[in-house]
Amino acid sequence: MHDGDNVILELDDGTKETVAIEDYKKVVYDFADKVEEFYNSCSPKVLPKDEYERAGYLAFWNEWHRRRNESSFCSPFDKKV
Repeated sequence: MHDGDNVILELDDGTKETVAIEDYKKVVYDFADKVEEFYNSCSPKVLPKDEYERAGYLAFWNEWHRRRNESSFCSPFDKKV
């Protein structure tokens, strides 16, 4: 959950940790970048021939890059404290 300039992480056992949003963003973005780097380092990608699958593949990567590069980190679905 977002609380001002912080993110409150809550585990299933009820443990809570408060992290500055800038620190949280850095960790999330670093992880997302590593996932994409790994994906790009694997065998060459071949777009699906099926139009539905091709559109889904392209939509996924368009959304991935849009969200990775947007200036606002909070989703409209984020819970506020």
